[in-house]
Amino acid sequence: MKIKIAALISLFFIPSKIKNFFLRLLGWQIEANAYIGFSYIKSNTISLAQGVKIKHGNFINVDSLNLSKNSYIQSFNYISGPIQIELKKKAAIGNLNRIIRAKYPGSWGDSKLFLGELSKITSRHYIECGQSIIFGNFSILAGSGSQMWTHGFVHAADGPERYRVDGSIQIGNNVYIGSNSVFNPGIKICNATTIGSNSTVTKSITEPGLYVNQPLRKIVIDYEKGLNKYPKIDLPESAGIVLHKKND
Repeated sequence: MKIKIAALISLFFIPSKIKNFFLRLLGWQIEANAYIGFSYIKSNTISLAQGVKIKHGNFINVDSLNLSKNSYIQSFNYISGPIQIELKKKAAIGNLNRIIRAKYPGSWGDSKLFLGELSKITSRHYIECGQSIIFGNFSILAGSGSQMWTHGFVHAADGPERYRVDGSIQIGNNVYIGSNSVFNPGIKICNATTIGSNSTVTKSITEPGLYVNQPLRKIVIDYEKGLNKYPKIDLPESAGIVLHKKND
C-alpha cells in the first residue's frame, strides 16, 4: 500500500522538499534537493541521491530504481517491467523513450538497465530488457529511433516450430551509437567504438574503431544446428523453446 501511495504522491504533488519528505516517510531513500516532477514512479526500492532529477510525464513501474548523484530522467518516458534501473553519476535517460520487460515466462532471471558515469540514452529509443543491458562510462545511445533487443526468434523452414534466443547486451566505455541502429541479443561492444547511423549490430565488436552498416547478404539458416547451439532454459511450455545466447 505504501508503494502505491508514494507513486500517487510523486504524480500529483508539486516538486518540493515537502514532497520529498512525505516520500521519505513512505520508504523512498531520497535527498532533500532531489527534483521529482509530476511522474508516476512505483518501485519496490527507490534510492535517489543528491541532485537527481526526474521530470514530468514519466511512467516508471520497475523492481528497483537507483539514481546516483546528479543523474536524471527527462520527460514522457515509459519504463515498465521487472527491471532493475541503475544510473551512475551524471548518467541520463532523455525524452520519450520506451524501456520494457515482459513478465515471467516471457522473460526469466534478473535484468538490469545500467548506465555508467555520464552515459546517456537520448530520445525516442526502444529498449527491450528481457535480459540485462549494460552501458559503461561516457557512452551514448545518440539521436533517436534506435532499438535494442535481448531476444529474437528462429523459425523452422516449414511448419509452426520455432525457438527463442535470449542474450544480454554489453556496451563498453566511450562508445557512440548513431541514430536508427538495431542491436541483436547476446552481443558485446568494446571500448572506444563508434557505431554509424542505421547500423544493424548482429555480432560482438572486439576491436575499437568506426563501424558502419554491412551490405545486404544471404546467410544460410540451419534450424536443427541452431537449436543445439545454445543451452536451453527450463520454462513453462507456454513460453515455447528458449535458448540463452551468452556474450562472446
